[in-house]
Amino acid sequence: MIWTTPWLLAWGGNNCFYRRGRRIHIALTEAALRYRVCTPEIVHGQFDRLVSATTIPSPRFGGIPDESQPAVPPMHGFWVYDQNIVNAETFAADLHITEPDEIAIYLRIFGEMAKIAQYGSEARSIILRVQAEWSGDAP
Repeated sequence: MIWTTPWLLAWGGNNCFYRRGRRIHIALTEAALRYRVCTPEIVHGQFDRLVSATTIPSPRFGGIPDESQPAVPPMHGFWVYDQNIVNAETFAADLHITEPDEIAIYLRIFGEMAKIAQYGSEARSIILRVQAEWSGDAP
């Protein structure tokens, strides 16, 4: 499942990844890594954290390569918490979805995205490739 920065801060920052019994599963598109929402200096720090996340058991980090063809294209980001609530941010609202039928839709979409995601060294390759583009070092 995907957890936001405010959630991470509320639960002790990156330390939440090391708490026993906690399961975190992230599926992030390559396109999301390319989206320029902050300075390169900040992004490079984030890339380093993401690369580290691919080397530890929790979170389970998956990168979805650009060339993949998801069954359902990701229209917006969303976060599922304990299969009880989904948060989705739009331009107009921060949605908190609690209806079981609606949560089931997001769980199905996440499952589809997780299936096409690449993990471990393949996820690291995606991150490092995009990081090189940010640095101007890409071929």
